[in-house]
Amino acid sequence: VLYYGRIVNKALTGKVQVATGVSSLFWRPYVSVRPDGESIHVAWCQGGGKGNQLMHSWRDGAGVWRTESVYQAPADQELSMPACAVDGAGQVHVLFGIFNDEKTDLWFTLFYMRRSGSGTWGALQSFAPKVPEHTFPMLFTDSTGRVHATWCIVGSMEGDRNEAYYCTAPSGGKLSYDSKVKLPKGPGITLNGYGDIYVDHKGVVHRSIGGWSSYEQKLCIDHTKKLPGGSFSVPTRPSLNFLNLAPCDPVPAVVAAEGGQTIVAWG
Repeated sequence: VLYYGRIVNKALTGKVQVATGVSSLFWRPYVSVRPDGESIHVAWCQGGGKGNQLMHSWRDGAGVWRTESVYQAPADQELSMPACAVDGAGQVHVLFGIFNDEKTDLWFTLFYMRRSGSGTWGALQSFAPKVPEHTFPMLFTDSTGRVHATWCIVGSMEGDRNEAYYCTAPSGGKLSYDSKVKLPKGPGITLNGYGDIYVDHKGVVHRSIGGWSSYEQKLCIDHTKKLPGGSFSVPTRPSLNFLNLAPCDPVPAVVAAEGGQTIVAWG
C-alpha cells in the first residue's frame, strides 16, 4: 500500500492511502513536488496480478489523489527503479529501468517518459544504450523549476568503466543522454556508484557517491558539487577512509544548507 503524509514538528500528519499493489522489490516509490507547491507526484511500480507497470499517482490543488498506469512492460521484460521530477512548467519526467531476459538479447538500461503540463503522456523513449547496464536513476527539481538527473553504468563503454553521469533540462524541456557529464572519481576509486542528488537555492548541484576501490568490496562515501556554469569538483570523502564492509548497498543521501554546509548520510 502506498501512503502519503507530511512530517510537521517531527510528527507524521495528514496520512492518506494513495494506491495499492505497490512493488518495492527493486525500488521504492519516488516523490517529487512542483516548485510552486501546486502538485505532488509519485512514480512507482505495480506488483501482483497486474504487475510490471509504471504507475503515476498525483495530487493537485484540489487535494484529491489520482492514479494512472503509464506503461505496461512486455512479459519478457522487468520494469524497476522509477524516479520522477515535476518541473516548473508542470511536466512530469520519469526515468526507469527495464530488464530484458531474452537469452539472445540480455540487457538492462534506462527509458524515459514525459507527461505534459496538460496531463498527456508522450511515447516511451530509449534514454541510454543497452550495453553496458545503465541503472540507478535519481531526479531532482530545483527552486527555479529546472530538472536534474544522475545515473550510473555498470561495465565498460567507450573506454569508461563503472561511471556516474549527470544531465539537466530547463523547465518545459527534455532530458537528454547526449548532454551527459561524467562525474570525477575520488582518490583511490575505480567505481563511481549510485547516490543522491540535490540542488541548493544558489544553483549548486550536489551528488553523493557510493564508491568502490576495487572488486574486493572496499567501500567509501564521496561528495562532489558543481557551481552554476562550472564543472563537478574532485570528490571529497565524508566517510572515514574506506569502510571495508561486506557486500552491501548503502545509498548515500545528500542535502545542502543555504549557508554553504553540505550534509551526507549513509548506512
